Amino acid sequence: MEQEKIYRSLPVKFTADQVSQFSDDLAEGVAKLVAIEDEKKQVASDYKSRIEALQAEVKRLARYVTQKQEFQQVECRMMLDHPKHGVKTLIRTDTGEVAAEETMTPADRQMVINLEADTVN
Repeated sequence: MEQEKIYRSLPVKFTADQVSQFSDDLAEGVAKLVAIEDEKKQVASDYKSRIEALQAEVKRLARYVTQKQEFQQVECRMMLDHPKHGVKTLIRTDTGEVAAEETMTPADRQMVINLEADTVN
C-alpha cells in the first residue's frame, strides 16, 4: 500500500541559533525603525518651519496690499511756531509733507525761548 503525501501546517520549534538570529534581526529592525521615525520627525519639523516662514511672508504681503502702506522710521523736522504762533509742525524730510500739526506745550515754548537766547549770544 502506497502512502499518500500530505502537508499540514504544524508547529516546528526553532533552534537556539535561529532564535538568537531572530533576536539580532529584531534589534536591528527596531533600531532602523526608530531612526526612520526620527528622520521623519526632523523632515516634518523642517517643512513646518518652511511653511511658517512662507505664511508669515504671505501675511505681510497681504497686509501691504490691503493697507497700501506700512509704518517705518522716517526722518522728520519739527518746526516750532510754524505755520503760526503756538503751533508745532512735523515735516517729513523725504517728501516735505506735513506729518502732523499740534498745539505747542509749555516745554515746546521753553525750547523756543532757549533757542532765541542762544541766537542772541
